[in-house]
Amino acid sequence: MTEPWTPGPWRVGGPAPRPWVFVNESGAAWIANYHHPVDARLIAAAPEMAALLQAWADEHDHTDVIDDDTTCEMTRALLARIRGEGA
Repeated sequence: MTEPWTPGPWRVGGPAPRPWVFVNESGAAWIANYHHPVDARLIAAAPEMAALLQAWADEHDHTDVIDDDTTCEMTRALLARIRGEGA
């Protein structure tokens, strides 16, 4: 599936105290500035986190018994929110 966001990996760079998140090594395609480095790191990890959630959801779609239906529902709901589905 092609995702609607800019593919990762995203990186954190730029001068403190307002680091920015960028897509390529040169920093030419930046996404946003953040006041706190922890926020920038979290946002930079977003593409990989979404891919991990999707892989988990795909793996659990093919099982007959799911131990925790609530976790599956939450994962699918979060992926839909990330993609802007049903918004």
